[in-house]
Amino acid sequence: MKFLLVISLFFLSFISDFSEVCGNYYGEKEDYATEIRLYDDSTFRYTGKREFPFEVSQGNWTLKGDTVVLNSVPCPDPEALTHVPVRTYVLFTETKYFYKKNSITPVSKNKLLKGEVLQKE
Repeated sequence: MKFLLVISLFFLSFISDFSEVCGNYYGEKEDYATEIRLYDDSTFRYTGKREFPFEVSQGNWTLKGDTVVLNSVPCPDPEALTHVPVRTYVLFTETKYFYKKNSITPVSKNKLLKGEVLQKE
């Protein structure tokens, strides 16, 4: 019985952390703006913008401790990318972001890219 209580509390804490991470994150660096939307059904949408063209992606995300991991799905509508405005589909494969309070920070080669923090709105 005690074991079941511990397991239940563990999963409740995970669900709490999971829902806390969901939301819209925005960041800017020089002339580039990034938006990542983490939905509560474990899907995400990504948009990266300069003037033109801009980048898009979508897929699934997971939370592993304090790290958000993005994995794109194949482009669902490649033909739409060629219409104005022209877009590029970006593939994320095990792309990591460190989560802390209301921000996510990209991780590359196990180091935080501190100049590229995205804040939750």
